[in-house]
Amino acid sequence: MINAQNFNKEIFNQPVGDFIEHYFSELSKLNKAKQLERLQEDKLSLKVNGRDYKETQKPFKLILSEIDENTPVTINENEKEFQIIWLINNEKESVEFTFPKRYDLILGKDKSELTRSFQSDLMNFSYRFMPDTLDDLSGVIDTLTNVRAELGEIYMIPQMKSGRYIREKGDKYEYVLNERMGEESLLNLFSHSDQMNRQNTLEITVKAYNMNYQFICTLDRLCAYMKAQNCKAYVGLETENENEYTGTAFYVNRELMYEHLVYFLFPKTALKREQDIVQIKIYPYIPINNIADLYEDLPDYIKFNN
Repeated sequence: MINAQNFNKEIFNQPVGDFIEHYFSELSKLNKAKQLERLQEDKLSLKVNGRDYKETQKPFKLILSEIDENTPVTINENEKEFQIIWLINNEKESVEFTFPKRYDLILGKDKSELTRSFQSDLMNFSYRFMPDTLDDLSGVIDTLTNVRAELGEIYMIPQMKSGRYIREKGDKYEYVLNERMGEESLLNLFSHSDQMNRQNTLEITVKAYNMNYQFICTLDRLCAYMKAQNCKAYVGLETENENEYTGTAFYVNRELMYEHLVYFLFPKTALKREQDIVQIKIYPYIPINNIADLYEDLPDYIKFNN
């Protein structure tokens, strides 16, 4: 049976490796009729030597016994699914496992369960401060202040950016963090607080369906947790006045096809005083293909007085 001792999960991202191990272990407990029923129910494909599993006479436990940490494996993926191919018996035979990028399937919990456990998952997450080396960047965007930008993809609208902004200070580099450059500072904070060692206090409201609860956390913990979940940050500034910024951050996991939407109200004083409360609302585990549905609730989620 596939287990932690003979199945090399290191080549997969953790949720995917854990899913394959768990799913194959569960299948091994069933007879073939139940195995085929389970595969059909979950809309998964299992092939042996190019033929559907239902057409092969090879026992499932024998198939698993031939896959170990040294078995050559190919991982293919697109926007909808993963395809894993193992080449066994000196690459003379193959086992092909294809499954959709559905986070509820891969994580083993539905949206309601994941939302309910969001606080405990975040607060129980273990991490330590890992400072960024801040390598020199090309692309000077402000010759007067030596501010440089490493900007990645744009998500949904041009104002939603990934990346970081740094500036030269003497012979060193530092993250941009000042009131004069609010957009750049907020991109840095909501993407890299864990590497900046910025422990801004967050008052978090988690919202989904009829669920609504609050707790306190720090921004560095949130950033570190999102990175550990393979979520990429995209941040956009929406409004600014003399006292505060409002904006949106998406933490996107394209491998499992979900995202967390964060709407923030960030006092300008919190750029200097980390203890000043930053209010954020999180709508967790939104399926990427359902993003249009979210905006039907736009007037509700942008308000902080409800």
